[in-house]
Amino acid sequence: MKSLNPACKLIGLVVPTLLLAGLHHPAVNLAVFAVCLAALLLSRANVKVLAGALLPVLLVAVGMFSTGYHFHAGAGMPINAAAQALTGAAVWNGLVLGSRRASSPVSGWANFW
Repeated sequence: MKSLNPACKLIGLVVPTLLLAGLHHPAVNLAVFAVCLAALLLSRANVKVLAGALLPVLLVAVGMFSTGYHFHAGAGMPINAAAQALTGAAVWNGLVLGSRRASSPVSGWANFW
């Protein structure tokens, strides 16, 4: 990465960040995650170190999915067994939050690994 032009690094960091900030769609978030993860693997990054760094990110992403799933209707929503039904809006909200959390750090790592 030391041989790359700093402007290319900036563009490589800003474009995924703007995509993640502007689009609330899990497919875009997961696509950014997959492309950046593939770039890390193709750059011959140490897989053991990468897995160790990704573990907390994926745990936080699962936690964000759970939070988005449980609290999708707003602050006044009662939390009980009936409110935990697997509905489309709850799953969608959880996917948006979880996939955004997973893809954000990985896009930064792909530029500076």
